[in-house]
Amino acid sequence: MMAYLTTLVVLVSVAALVGLALNFQWGVAGLVNFGVVGFVALGAYAAALLSPPLGWFGGMIAAAAICAVASTVLAFLSVRLEEDYLAIVTIGFGEIVRVLLLNEDWLTGGALGITNIPRPLVSFAPAGSYDVVLLFFAMLLVGSVYLLLETLVRSPLGRVLRAVRDDSTAASALGKPVLVLRVKAFAIGGAVMGIAGALHAFYLTYIDPCH
Repeated sequence: MMAYLTTLVVLVSVAALVGLALNFQWGVAGLVNFGVVGFVALGAYAAALLSPPLGWFGGMIAAAAICAVASTVLAFLSVRLEEDYLAIVTIGFGEIVRVLLLNEDWLTGGALGITNIPRPLVSFAPAGSYDVVLLFFAMLLVGSVYLLLETLVRSPLGRVLRAVRDDSTAASALGKPVLVLRVKAFAIGGAVMGIAGALHAFYLTYIDPCH
């Protein structure tokens, strides 16, 4: 029963993290992102590859950082586009990530994927009760990210992002750096998607392009 409950909570937590990230990008900043799967996959693979040398926490932070950088680059290339074209660019990004993960066998294992991904807090779990630890870890992670993003939304950054979303021309006329603000929003959302991918990889201890 506990194993089933843990599975349910972890999968819901991954979806909740993705939803929080997308809400910040799209709901707060007005930036369409249909390439969510690409960022989550990138985060999962980053955690899978970097957790063995860096530890699970280092791997998760690295996943967030890599996805934030990828989001920043994509935002610089595409945020000036109109909404429909931005959506197409983000879809293309997700497909590029999938193709690279499937074909770069030397790094990602190709279709076979990566196994034996370290799990968080294993050393703190009493024998036979790791499911409980993982369940609370997932809930704590979602709660922490929610509080962080909610703080940002209620901060001056969140208010100016909503102003840019509603009327970027007026915001620019008032001296607000519209491009920089949009890039920040995209990068923050991308980082959270990377954390979601890392949690997914930690739970399964295995990742491939189909998962």
